[in-house]
Amino acid sequence: MYYALFILGLVVLIFIVFALGEDGMRKIIVAVYTSILAVLILNIVVPVPSVDGGWVIGILAYSTHVVPVIFFYGIILSVISDMISFKVKKYSNVFSLVVHILFGIAFILPYGVIIQSTPFTQLTFIEIFFNYSTLLFSIFAVIFFSIDYILKQRLIRSVIS
Repeated sequence: MYYALFILGLVVLIFIVFALGEDGMRKIIVAVYTSILAVLILNIVVPVPSVDGGWVIGILAYSTHVVPVIFFYGIILSVISDMISFKVKKYSNVFSLVVHILFGIAFILPYGVIIQSTPFTQLTFIEIFFNYSTLLFSIFAVIFFSIDYILKQRLIRSVIS
């Protein structure tokens, strides 16, 4: 099963690189940096106890869960976000950031609601949207956007000079 997912992931990444060209390669680089930062942040914020293996198990456990999400969901929705924000001329970067955050919330919100022990109908608005997982993945969406923005600006500067 894991081999099938791995092969599917490689096919998706190859498609992204060929379909988007330089933008696709930049998105993959952004996903690598974001994945590294996300695993480190999760190990700091929610550490695995040293009795259970500490940092080593934390890196392995978080990597197997976070990295595929960032690569598949993050890259695809970042491309969609760029397409949507391209239509907004004046504040396209701010709009793209907001869309990235909304997509970060949209992914983790169902997960956060499902793992709650309280039934969904009894949760308040604040409990749903300010869930610990929702906040973390919104932060990861901001990190993804920020790294992408920095790399895009460096690429623009290198083309101009």
